[in-house]
Amino acid sequence: MAERELTGEQGPIPAELQRPAPLSRPQFDEAVRAALRDLARPDRLGDNPLTDTRLVTGDADRLGTELRQAILAGIGRVGEQQRNPTLGRVLDRTFVHPAPTQEAAAQVLDLPFSTYRRHLARAIDELTDVLWSVEIGQLQPSAD
Repeated sequence: MAERELTGEQGPIPAELQRPAPLSRPQFDEAVRAALRDLARPDRLGDNPLTDTRLVTGDADRLGTELRQAILAGIGRVGEQQRNPTLGRVLDRTFVHPAPTQEAAAQVLDLPFSTYRRHLARAIDELTDVLWSVEIGQLQPSAD
């Protein structure tokens, strides 16, 4: 913008300077689910639509790593919630330190499988809400 102001150039902003359109809430939710599936693969996380959000603010070479850190910080926030601290443990055992199967994760967490699945669905919703709050500016990104 400063260069355009000094040169007097007019017209639309060049494509390389434009940011993508913001994600809608349903698109954001789907991107979080995709990021959780790829959490152990920062190379694949670099292609996730969440890299164009407030969750990631750094170097283009580190997009996947920064997105992973933002998601881990979100999982930490979910785990710190007093009303159901089990949700953070479920996210950790499913995505951060995954068991070979969900049945095994339920067993490690000492939960019946149906309870584990219910907690997992609720935990993903809570994580998505936390990350969305960062995206819309209600929460500050973690410094972790």
